[in-house]
Amino acid sequence: GTQEQHMWCVVSKVQAPQRWYRTHTTSNRFLIVGLGNPGKKYENTKHNMGAKAIEFMVKDRKLEFKEKFDSLFAEFSVGDKQVWVVKPQTFMNLSGMPFRKWTESLNIPHTNCLIVYDTMHLDFGLLRIREKGSSGGHNGVANVHQQLKTEKIPQLRIGIGKPAEGESIIQFVLEKFSQDQMNALPAVMKRANDCILSFISEGTDAAMNKHNNKK
Repeated sequence: GTQEQHMWCVVSKVQAPQRWYRTHTTSNRFLIVGLGNPGKKYENTKHNMGAKAIEFMVKDRKLEFKEKFDSLFAEFSVGDKQVWVVKPQTFMNLSGMPFRKWTESLNIPHTNCLIVYDTMHLDFGLLRIREKGSSGGHNGVANVHQQLKTEKIPQLRIGIGKPAEGESIIQFVLEKFSQDQMNALPAVMKRANDCILSFISEGTDAAMNKHNNKK
């Protein structure tokens, strides 16, 4: 009995600090993934709104994209938090695999991940961040949920408005932004950037209160 107790004592002493170290480091890590299709052809299409938000954050900090896990990514700090911003370079409906590789490689809890993507359920430029949610018919998000085996991943949706009557959804989301929308885009991206920083620094609730449905 004494020997068993002694062994337990030694084991717990060795394991506990390692466990603490692991959770301690990963809770300070954040993964922000903006969805879109790769290549010039899709660059300013509505479906690339999420990827554009990542491009804005990288450009705003004068960083350069690097490549890893079929993605372009950059890394920076917000206070004591480490942030990876990622643009998958697979096509939209295969976004889940790079997302999963990043979470596994960095050991980031799903609650510290954020999927940034376009939605037709909001007017152009409106933002809505939430703690979790279904894909709402968005193939990129559906694939992320499938790969990570959960829908409990925070998401930031950026409105692109609705198609005109008779226009197909695919045609609409793969359309380029109009000139008016291109002019409005920098302000939308700035708000998305602020919302993402708020999510990292203060959490989902604070980001919701500050940024949901604000123009």
